[in-house]
Amino acid sequence: MKKKFLVLTMAAMLALSSVACGNKKKEKKSENTVTTSSETEASETEASTSAPVVVKDASETDANKEDIIKLFTEGPKLTVTDKEAKDGFAKVVDAKYENLTFQVPDYFQYSEEISSDPNYYYYAEQSETTVVDLTVTIQNGYGVTKEAAQAQKASFVEALQASGDIKVTNAFETEVAGYYTLGVDVNYEMTDLEGTGRLYFIFDTDVEKIIGIGLVQTNTSQYDYTSDFEKIIASIKVAK
Repeated sequence: MKKKFLVLTMAAMLALSSVACGNKKKEKKSENTVTTSSETEASETEASTSAPVVVKDASETDANKEDIIKLFTEGPKLTVTDKEAKDGFAKVVDAKYENLTFQVPDYFQYSEEISSDPNYYYYAEQSETTVVDLTVTIQNGYGVTKEAAQAQKASFVEALQASGDIKVTNAFETEVAGYYTLGVDVNYEMTDLEGTGRLYFIFDTDVEKIIGIGLVQTNTSQYDYTSDFEKIIASIKVAK
């Protein structure tokens, strides 16, 4: 069950990656202005054998987009809970992924068991009913520019919520280490586990990667780790 909870964090990254990839394909398609009849037939064949597409009413789609755009108007929200805030930045471990370095409190234990390129996991609390997980995941950026990422932000949130297990409660744009970054606050609602998360997606255009860093914590955790997570994000720098 814990792994399923973590898979939802990865689903967020895949949603963003798919939107980025789709945007890149559109760019390539626009470069090729001549389409042969054989290409058209192949395209039609592929479309006919793909999964059924649910066509939404245009007004419904527009309303959905408007609701998503509204999520970006308030910026990051402070988490208000009855839990004591974790403050453990006295001792830290240096970490480096791609060309970004950052600091992680030493109470987060790196998991060699399930970490593998491009997904890396750290635990603070874990039991059969509790998960506090810090995840770093890296995907190809497909050369997506800041402007393209901004243009696709609503599509990303829409794709992120498509699983049905994730509800985006807030979305915001910021910069991390000088790179354009999308941030989202989410609620996870599963059969046996419920919790919250904050996810940052950094568009590192120097190495053409999207680096996702997320904190997810079940409602059963002893502490609220949001404050320390923000300190992790604030520590991110470009490696010299």
